[in-house]
Amino acid sequence: MANIQLVGLRKTYEFRGQRVRAVDDVTLEAPEGKILTLLGPSGCGKTTTLRCLAGLERPDDGEIRFGNRVVFSRAQGVFVPPEQRHIGMVFQSYAIWPHMTVFENVAYPLRVRRVNPAEIRKRVYAALELVGLAALADRPAPYLSGGQQQRVALARALVYEPEVLLLDEPLSNLDAKVREQVREELRALQRQLNITTVYVTHDQIEALALSDVVAVMRDGKVLEVGTPRDLYERPRTRFVAQFLGTTNLLPGRLAHVEGGVALVETAHGTIQARADGVEVSPGESVLASVRPEHVTVGPASGADPVAWQGVVRSALFEGSATKYRIDLGDFPLLAYGEAGWAPGDRVAVRFDPQKVVLLRDQGT
Repeated sequence: MANIQLVGLRKTYEFRGQRVRAVDDVTLEAPEGKILTLLGPSGCGKTTTLRCLAGLERPDDGEIRFGNRVVFSRAQGVFVPPEQRHIGMVFQSYAIWPHMTVFENVAYPLRVRRVNPAEIRKRVYAALELVGLAALADRPAPYLSGGQQQRVALARALVYEPEVLLLDEPLSNLDAKVREQVREELRALQRQLNITTVYVTHDQIEALALSDVVAVMRDGKVLEVGTPRDLYERPRTRFVAQFLGTTNLLPGRLAHVEGGVALVETAHGTIQARADGVEVSPGESVLASVRPEHVTVGPASGADPVAWQGVVRSALFEGSATKYRIDLGDFPLLAYGEAGWAPGDRVAVRFDPQKVVLLRDQGT
């Protein structure tokens, strides 16, 4: 298998007389045998980036390497067509041919490459075994469920043993329960095959669950790259903190930093936050980001100088936890905790300094 490298990738489109930068100087690496996820809202450039990797779009500038092989380089004048890139790709729509059986759909990439029939049969059934559909080889495509269609598309992408697997929102058309099941199967299969994979999604849960590395994109640019845990627990920008899950952003002023711990003065009290990796000076406007699950809710008490006092405005039981909205003056704080508080109750909230992240206050 090969790692994937993108260096200075650019792609623009003409739209209503204006040039739109769909991919703007993107430099990334997908480690060999790992899943790199491109995560972001619609129009951020993630699918265009994937299509450039596949050879379905010709970039304006930059370079793409699969291992030591250059598949695109403007400087070198290289553009390897899609059929020569040794990739497998699954589209959002699956692109399953309705007039073919499961076997025929999966066999198609091998037939166009003129593989001999005995080898086709062997490799198709091996691919169908991988995705758990060998028993449905003769079933017509129209008689498949959404989850089964997704597995057929995946088997077809893997049947000729590609170096790289590209997945463009492959689970978005499935209902929630099937999506969760197929997500687990896909992750297990990728680990089994150890195939380098680039996965495109706007779904934060998918990105957290599936990825080894996540690149968060906006407006054609990569904002942050890291492991799912690092990006979730230690985002460096307001956009990533808000997009990758739910968070409370408490505005304040940086009072002091020492040993990687920042003291932030807010309208509701003083809060401690992690300050590693953030360059700010005392007196600057900052944000303290704290996830709802890292807020501790307890009985109101004026004796605890660290706790902030608030009033419960709503309490919604969601199974594993209760979601609370707590008024801190004019700030609605979101918290997850055990059941026990009702609207109107006065409570105290506390924060673990190791779970509060300091961010620069740079608008959106």
